[in-house]
Amino acid sequence: IMNEFKSLYNGERLEYVKLQYKDYSEWFRKRDISEQKVYWTNVFGDDVPVLNLPIDHLRPKVTSYQGKDVTKSIDYSLKEKILALCKETEATEFMVLLSAYMILLGKYSHQDDIVVGTPISGRIHQDTEKLLGMFVNTLALRGKLKANLTVLQFIDSIKEFCLKSFDNQEYPFEELVEALDIKRDAGRNPLFDVMFLMQDGDKEKIKSDEVEFKIIDVERTVAKFDMTLGITGNYDGYFMKLEYNTDLLNADTVERMLNHYVNILEELVENPKIMIREIQVISKEEQELILNKFNDTDAALVDVNSVMELFERQVEKNPDNVALAYNN
Repeated sequence: IMNEFKSLYNGERLEYVKLQYKDYSEWFRKRDISEQKVYWTNVFGDDVPVLNLPIDHLRPKVTSYQGKDVTKSIDYSLKEKILALCKETEATEFMVLLSAYMILLGKYSHQDDIVVGTPISGRIHQDTEKLLGMFVNTLALRGKLKANLTVLQFIDSIKEFCLKSFDNQEYPFEELVEALDIKRDAGRNPLFDVMFLMQDGDKEKIKSDEVEFKIIDVERTVAKFDMTLGITGNYDGYFMKLEYNTDLLNADTVERMLNHYVNILEELVENPKIMIREIQVISKEEQELILNKFNDTDAALVDVNSVMELFERQVEKNPDNVALAYNN
């Protein structure tokens, strides 16, 4: 759309498009994707784990989709280490960052079976590259966080799962939900309650002779899921936005989770052979606060020898209250 706007603003004629979205729809309708259905129903054939994150408010029976977001940037020095880990594991940035997100969710929920949704472009045929229309599908990516797995092993398992899922990306998410016959809960989404998405922000800016197009960020007040972590890669590092449901979570909780996500990334790149159970989510500052501040419970003992003496002192101070309690 943006490129066509640019061409029109520059007085150029648009390239003739032989195919329309209805042609794609008819082509897709005739495709046999029964094997893809088998793949996805096997992935969730045993059960569908429900993510139970600690939340600040009681989950409503019917979600209102009220939301806000918090943001944070990752500098290029950490991005460089993440790219090095990608090279070592032969995984994409998406796979490594998704692995860290699943580890974060596992640490918070104390669960070892995590499902995260992610959108995928759905433009599987060359003729669809410049065709206007809604091709996007949603994939439910599942990770098993076995405690004795190393980070390298877990990333490898996520890479393998992602590749298989991308090969079977045409099976519509809505049909999968129907095929699994999931019991609907008005306070949750089917299959998953958290999303992850990544996009490239290093694309060249689109300009015409007189007009420059750019993305304007606006404050969002809607959250379709409990949480959605969006990461945009750029020349300086990564820009992260964590969208959350305000019925469930407070801003300070989400900010802390985003900080913990960065802590996990830093630990992964520094020691990729570490086992998942050994990964520390909290920072050294938080550890110091918990051990030496919150745990500072030293208190002087009262100058009495027994509980009976404490009771007698209380009777002397408030004899009426003691009599009332006795009569009742």
